[in-house]
Amino acid sequence: MTYWLNAGVLLSSTGVTKLRAYQAWFTLMNRGNNIRDLDLNLGAIKGSINDACFLLLKRRNRLLTFFVLSLLGVNAAIPLIVGLSILQEDGVRYVTFQFNGTSDLPNSSLRQKNNDGQLKAIQKMVPWILDDDESHGQALKGTLVTPDSRSAYASNALPGGPRINGWFECQGWDNYTAAPPGENGWFIWFNETRFSALPSMSLAASMWVTNTARTQYVWVSNTTGLIPNATTTKDGGLDIAMCIHHLEMIPEEPRKAGVDYLTPTAPRISGCDSTDTNICVADSVNNAIVNWWGGTGAEFWDMACRGGVIGPIHPRTDEERYCPITQELWRQTTIAMLDGIIQTAPKSVSSVQALNARVVGLNLSRWWLNAIIPVATVAIYLVGLFYTCWLSQGHKTLKELNLEEVVRAAQTDHVHDLILTGQLKKAPIRYHSDVGFVDNTSRSTTAQMNRST
Repeated sequence: MTYWLNAGVLLSSTGVTKLRAYQAWFTLMNRGNNIRDLDLNLGAIKGSINDACFLLLKRRNRLLTFFVLSLLGVNAAIPLIVGLSILQEDGVRYVTFQFNGTSDLPNSSLRQKNNDGQLKAIQKMVPWILDDDESHGQALKGTLVTPDSRSAYASNALPGGPRINGWFECQGWDNYTAAPPGENGWFIWFNETRFSALPSMSLAASMWVTNTARTQYVWVSNTTGLIPNATTTKDGGLDIAMCIHHLEMIPEEPRKAGVDYLTPTAPRISGCDSTDTNICVADSVNNAIVNWWGGTGAEFWDMACRGGVIGPIHPRTDEERYCPITQELWRQTTIAMLDGIIQTAPKSVSSVQALNARVVGLNLSRWWLNAIIPVATVAIYLVGLFYTCWLSQGHKTLKELNLEEVVRAAQTDHVHDLILTGQLKKAPIRYHSDVGFVDNTSRSTTAQMNRST
């Protein structure tokens, strides 16, 4: 806005400068100015600020002074006018996004172990663990919201649905027997099921019983303190515990003002025995973890901590090899698996969601302030035009300042007679067929100039 206002002042200044040239002509013709002001007039027309100021001081022309000061004032007022015309006000901008609103989650039936959906989720999850990537592909962690343009561009985005949560309970287990001599291990019995544990197991687990969104694990470790509430063998070589791990979807929290709650995808899950969708989601995540850890009835799997989750991955440090099983570790494992499922599950059924973003906009109620500058410049130009017409005193055609005519106008008849009679030490010269005069201090110089002309 400032740029085009400055451009307008530049154009109006050009117009006023033209008027100044007309006025110089009429003033010289009618008010008897002498040739000494010619250089100042020419300098002012060419844009010299010093010449214009000296000319105004010598001429004491109030209206011309008003022109110059007005243009300076208009130019200085531009930032002020522009600033006053800009009012900020808070507003809300709505953006509509289209997304696939239904996700086909992996089958929850244990008879469908290692199906494509579970394997894809595991493959998605493993790079996060290996790279310690806790962003999970910019997911809204542990929710059914698919990471897409909505989650990337929403302001203060939160899920509009439930979140997954997990916890476990452990108790010691003393139903074990020593292995036959030479094997240097233990047999752990759960009812009729026997698990073999070796002294090299820094941290290992195997599934015992899997129910809907709940699994019982046999945990063993050769390091005390890694498994909560564990029983230590008589020789102190192994800690044993039976833990029940739970999964559930926590209902949505009360909504807050100024937050974009993103609509979650609707889960579609086959093989679930429950009619509650949230239970089926938790069961699908649970069975994917079961398959990742080796499945029901598998041998003990060595576990390691990496990237905030626990899984059958090769440990890189002792901290990963000897990591305590905590509630937070299990919760992060369930969150990562759900994020992997949501990002790899096939999606269908188009849905639309409108997001709002709080923005600061411009209030155009003071638009009229922007008209002050154009109106002021036009008014200055009209006043200058009127003043020029007044100076013309009946001349029909406005004329710009012309060097030849100024010289001729400044040379009055009386001055011309003085020059010709020699009373005034001036030498007449010819300037483009017009007679003018210059200073001449010697007769010889005058004679030479006369001969040259």
